[in-house]
Amino acid sequence: MPGAAPHGPRPLPGGRTPGILRVLVRFRLRGGPLFGVLALALLPACNPAGDSAVPPVEAEIGPPVDPVGLAARASLDLRGTRPSEADLLRVEADPTVYRELVDTYLHDDRFPDRVGDLFAETTLTRTAAWDVVPPAELSDATDKAETRAFLRDVGDEAPNFMARIARDDLPYTDLVTGDWAVTTDLLAPFWPVEYPEGATGWQVSRYTDDRPAAGLLTANGLWWRYTSTTENANRGRANAVARIFVCHDIVQNEAAFDADLDLLDAAAMLHATRNVPSCISCHAVLDPIGSYLFGFFNISLESGVEAATYHTENEQLWRSYTTVEPAFYGKPGNSIWDLGQQLADDPRFLRCAAKRTYEGLLRHPETLDDRGPIDEHLAAFVDGDLTLRALYASIVNDPRYRPGEATVAGAAPIKQLGPEQMESSVEELTGFVWTQSGFPMLRDNTDGVHMLAGGVDGQLATLASTSPSPTILLVMERLAEGGAATVVANELAMARADRVLFTEIDPDTGPEADAAAFTAQLRVLTLRITSRNLAADDEEILALQDLWSQLFELTANPTAAWTGVVTALLRSPDFLLY
Repeated sequence: MPGAAPHGPRPLPGGRTPGILRVLVRFRLRGGPLFGVLALALLPACNPAGDSAVPPVEAEIGPPVDPVGLAARASLDLRGTRPSEADLLRVEADPTVYRELVDTYLHDDRFPDRVGDLFAETTLTRTAAWDVVPPAELSDATDKAETRAFLRDVGDEAPNFMARIARDDLPYTDLVTGDWAVTTDLLAPFWPVEYPEGATGWQVSRYTDDRPAAGLLTANGLWWRYTSTTENANRGRANAVARIFVCHDIVQNEAAFDADLDLLDAAAMLHATRNVPSCISCHAVLDPIGSYLFGFFNISLESGVEAATYHTENEQLWRSYTTVEPAFYGKPGNSIWDLGQQLADDPRFLRCAAKRTYEGLLRHPETLDDRGPIDEHLAAFVDGDLTLRALYASIVNDPRYRPGEATVAGAAPIKQLGPEQMESSVEELTGFVWTQSGFPMLRDNTDGVHMLAGGVDGQLATLASTSPSPTILLVMERLAEGGAATVVANELAMARADRVLFTEIDPDTGPEADAAAFTAQLRVLTLRITSRNLAADDEEILALQDLWSQLFELTANPTAAWTGVVTALLRSPDFLLY
């Protein structure tokens, strides 16, 4: 049972407290569903990238202002779930416990998947739009569920490759030099891979078609996502290499083009890439990188078998298409193996990893003020033998990572759950996973709500949402309703010692049985769901008591009243924002 440590609502940027908004969201009983949605929509944008979100620098950084909120943030970022009641009470009593908790979270079995989820926002391979047609055995099937599952795994290959690096503490350079792959039992029958007999799910494997050993650079999933037309000659793929691995999005370069250039004339376009300065500025980098990638070129997108195979016989096609020899920013090579080695040796490769991770964990793009901190995290990354645990540990111990720090320049005061975190945190608390036809709705971009919940789809949405939107709030409403109904029903049938939420009172009991236990239960729910330890007489606890009473008056059913209370807490800004 939590102790009486009255933590009030965490302040929003600008010092405002969302107490009244929180009440509006929770107690939509009199205003209908949209009342709560509109209330949360009134919250200010939570993207701290703007100048107003960057406070002055403090001379000396002291202990965290909000150690409980900091522990919750680290747990959600490193595991995708809220901390346990015990963890929250420990760090509240002794903020120095935070580093110990971080180490525990970094070695949690869920940490690699969180790394993969963050990397997916860079690779953009989790998409619903595929140019490559799956194998005929799947495409011609009446039941399209297997086709969807197959393409889902294609898109998940890159995130799971990164997850394996995190799980096994492999050096980050394995991302472009590794002689291994990851595959599932759905992909293995159609791709040229060695896959453990009798295994299921993601397993370490190897491609068997003589493709060079270059980590993710020779993974089918990456090049099924980034295809190439004949005229493009791998240039789009080359930009993907530069963007993903060294943080250089070449197509964002500023260039002035001749308005009279005929974009439909292939010969004129090729001439321009060799002679027009504004074209050369990009193509001098794009074309040599693209020349490394012809082993994946000239495939039939209508043939899943053809697309799954690496073509060593096509590696020299650059001689016919662009006549530009393979090279990486001026360093010549021969094959994708050379490209992987050149990437691993490029200083930008490791700094890009530090930058992407820092931006992902703080949820704002790099600014001038961030360059020094990122370099510090890069040094910790190198000192940690290039393991992702070392990099993540450095960042989540950075004062800028702390919530509520008004004196730390570049701090991230409030962040928002991504769809994967919504799913995993609700599942941890309630046992509920929102699915349709077996597919997780919060991870699916075909028929699911992944993009509506603020995620990326690799095509239409390439940046994760950092502030509430109407669609996010509607997703949270449905997720909260499903989670609340599930946990109340499940825990009603459990022994109290086995429950996650209803540890103080049975979910078919009201305050008449034991008023103190009733209040204690409301405090436990608030602590577990929103990571805030409120006193028994806190206005929010009193408001939750009032909500329970109103719902019981309407339904004469204590189980329904508890379901409404849990729903309200799961829809709270303090659950969505952290």
